[in-house]
Amino acid sequence: GGASDCYAFLSVNGDERERTAEAGNTNRPEWNPTWPLEPLSSNDTLQVCVFDADADWDDDLGCIAFTAGDIVDAIRREGGSFTRPGAGDSHIESLTFDAARVVD
Repeated sequence: GGASDCYAFLSVNGDERERTAEAGNTNRPEWNPTWPLEPLSSNDTLQVCVFDADADWDDDLGCIAFTAGDIVDAIRREGGSFTRPGAGDSHIESLTFDAARVVD
C-alpha cells in the first residue's frame, strides 16, 4: 500500500494517557513528544500503539510494551537519562531517550 497518516497513543497500565499529532503521508513517522507522567514504579507497563488514520476506520499498525524498569535499563545502556522525585525513591518521574535507538 501507500503511505500512512500515522499517530500513536501512550498507555500506562492499560490506561490511554497521551496521543501524538498525525504524521501525514509517511511510512516513517517521527515524533518528539514531551508528555507529563505521574511517577512510575519499575513494574508499571508503558505501551505505545501506532495507528493509520483513515476516513472510515483507523488501522492498527502495531504496539510495543515495556515496563518502566525495562526502559530505565535501556536508557542507561543508550546514554539517556531519567530522574526520580527524591533520593532513594523507587518511582521514576521523567524519562529522556531516543526511542529508535532503544528499540533498534
